[in-house]
Amino acid sequence: MQDALKADIIIFAIPFLAHRQIAREATDWDGKIVIDAMNPYGVPVEELGGLASSDVVAAALPGAQIVKAFNHLPAALLASHPSQHEGRRVIFVSGNDEDASATIGRLVAQLSFAPILLGKVAEGGRLLQLTGPLILQNLIKLG
Repeated sequence: MQDALKADIIIFAIPFLAHRQIAREATDWDGKIVIDAMNPYGVPVEELGGLASSDVVAAALPGAQIVKAFNHLPAALLASHPSQHEGRRVIFVSGNDEDASATIGRLVAQLSFAPILLGKVAEGGRLLQLTGPLILQNLIKLG
């Protein structure tokens, strides 16, 4: 795990509450981009304190730029080829830092998915929350 925590970009694809333990494993989150691919399944809404789950993660990782992505599709679908029906499977991206979101958008494109940047967490990120309208939407960008 320590090698993974040294990376500039880290993907949190773990049970939501496990982010707290991972947060304690690194002494410095400054300059890192953390992709929040988690959904707070089974976490009481009051435990989020009225915040978006990505904002809860951001509070645990001071200095990191949190970008919500890869959380709206099941793992098996993400593992399948992103090309489908003469298009590419869409991955939504939302974060409060435009540069970090753009970086993850480029990563998504390098992985052959079609990135759709949704803006800040308070705006587009809400669409990717557990009960948001984009969860489990397997959308294909044609062309």
